[in-house]
Amino acid sequence: MTNKKAELDMFLRINKIDIAAVSETKLSPNRRFSNPGYTTVRTDRNKFGGGTLLPNNKLRHDKYCLPSLTGLEATAIYIYKTIGGSCSSQHIFRPHLPTLIPTSTSSLLSMTTSFSQVT
Repeated sequence: MTNKKAELDMFLRINKIDIAAVSETKLSPNRRFSNPGYTTVRTDRNKFGGGTLLPNNKLRHDKYCLPSLTGLEATAIYIYKTIGGSCSSQHIFRPHLPTLIPTSTSSLLSMTTSFSQVT
């Protein structure tokens, strides 16, 4: 993702993106990454993968802790709406693994009201 950073920055700015989801970031856990005007919420796998949500800093949001999942990578944020209510945004990715554990998918789908918020 670092070799495409300028292109990503321009795309986000020109298209006025509220939340971007990026798969296969290829960022190692110790590598810093940021975009002007966006918060970086990462789920690193290793230097060969991982996923990132990039919510615009104008959106009031918090990162959510998700349970450990087998066969899936997931990152989630909770977005506070300015006029009542709220919603969540999830980045879910299935790496090239031989099997997907159905309980991982079920866990994510049943979480609409059971996220545990990180402050």
